Amino acid sequence: MKAGTHAVRYRHDIADDQRRNRVARILADYGNRAHESVFEIILDGGARYDSLQARLENAIDPTADAIRRYRLYNACERSRAWLGLGARTETKISS
Repeated sequence: MKAGTHAVRYRHDIADDQRRNRVARILADYGNRAHESVFEIILDGGARYDSLQARLENAIDPTADAIRRYRLYNACERSRAWLGLGARTETKISS
């Protein structure tokens, strides 16, 4: 992974189907779906992050919906493991 970038995991809980689909499409524009409402994304902290943030803010109803972002640090990224089915995002963070 390039210097200055980091992996993040977004999790959403959207009350309305139309907004949920819109949020999922936005997140898919930036990364990979890890689960129904979970996406793993590589961000640079700059314009790409700002663009994603603005699009998500415009897509949700802040009184009914929630989106959480979790930064994945190097140690967390190296210790990822999978069981069973599901797409694996293979982008690794270098130490």
